[in-house]
Amino acid sequence: MGDYEPLVEPEALSGFPGAPFSESAVKAAAESVRTETGWHIAPQVTETLEVETGCSRVALLDTMHVVEVTAVRDADTGRELTDWRFSRAGTLTRKVGVWPEVIEVELTHGYENCPEDLLPIIAERSQRSKWGMVAQENLGGRSVSLRQNYDPTSAQVLARYSLPPRP
Repeated sequence: MGDYEPLVEPEALSGFPGAPFSESAVKAAAESVRTETGWHIAPQVTETLEVETGCSRVALLDTMHVVEVTAVRDADTGRELTDWRFSRAGTLTRKVGVWPEVIEVELTHGYENCPEDLLPIIAERSQRSKWGMVAQENLGGRSVSLRQNYDPTSAQVLARYSLPPRP
């Protein structure tokens, strides 16, 4: 993943259990969310993405929130392509014909701020980072296991921000 501004600052998590969180704990938690979803999420950035299209009519961008596409070029020739439309959900569709094998897409994408529904997930992961995780500990003749609670709503929230699987 690229070098992006932080997804969230520790102060934004001040109302969650376990707060205050260190900057390093929040950074690690936020990066785990970015890794799991496959893109930077926030803040909004303007950049050029290189996209392998499979020579189809629809190109999938590594983003789930496109604000604006300013240019699309054939990566091999540098020729500007103009017969396309984009969706905010992260696709470019060629109006006529198919895309060249690789295109460069200049765009602005991402949310202005970390979406509110991701904050509890980042806070929970920050708390785990803060206190550390012990899966199993042997104490003499006894074994103690700690189990992480699984929250199915977290998976549902993360799925809303995750890139679709690529072929």
